[in-house]
Amino acid sequence: MLIQKIFIASPGDVCDERNLAKQVIDRIRGERLFRGKVDLQVIAWDQPGVEVPMDVAMTPQKAIASGLPKPSECDIVIVLLWSRIGTLLPPDYTKSNGERYLSGTEWEFCDALAAAKNKQSPQIWVYRRSPPPAFRPDETDFDQKVEQWRKLQTFFDRFNNEDGAINGGVNPYESPGQFQRLWEQHLRDRLTQLVSAETVIPKSIPQQDAEVTQPVWQGTPYPGLEAFSPDQSAIYFGRGAETDQLIKLL
Repeated sequence: MLIQKIFIASPGDVCDERNLAKQVIDRIRGERLFRGKVDLQVIAWDQPGVEVPMDVAMTPQKAIASGLPKPSECDIVIVLLWSRIGTLLPPDYTKSNGERYLSGTEWEFCDALAAAKNKQSPQIWVYRRSPPPAFRPDETDFDQKVEQWRKLQTFFDRFNNEDGAINGGVNPYESPGQFQRLWEQHLRDRLTQLVSAETVIPKSIPQQDAEVTQPVWQGTPYPGLEAFSPDQSAIYFGRGAETDQLIKLL
């Protein structure tokens, strides 16, 4: 079975996206195409069952790093960002040039990036909610929010060279619902490629004897008066786009 460790890195302002990312993984994990072929393991500090104890003698980042695989040890790393980059790390967290990391999220990104350049793994996808956040000057934490926004802009400066050429790819999205659809497409395409590479049909077996892909459901897709269950998630999957539009209007 192909094991894929998926690391979710983000500050605390994209909780919706973190939850949606996990829902997508859970849904794809149980689909017929990948069932029994791919083991998807979520690596995240807030994942149920993997809670990391916070040691009083350790910084939160060290405690998390000591209890979970590092991004560089995973297969896929997704970085979710919107209005902030996260909490500043202690002075002992420094880059090779002596600069401090902007946050734990940046440290996780850099850890994954260094590994990707060295051994072409993990796959790193950065997702950014594109509508800028609205800050009110009368908010008590207005200055902190503005400072976080500036640090976030500094983080994204690395994706462009001084001459304006693009140095790295970013996946923008308008709303959590759109992120869910985008992330699901990216993950599904990646896993399909991996499964296809792993599956080889011997030439001696006639094509008609190969396993025929079964439909997602049998018979009518309508359950009548019965309650919908996770087994019907491929048929009925909510109204995310419509919900996003209503929220935007409000």
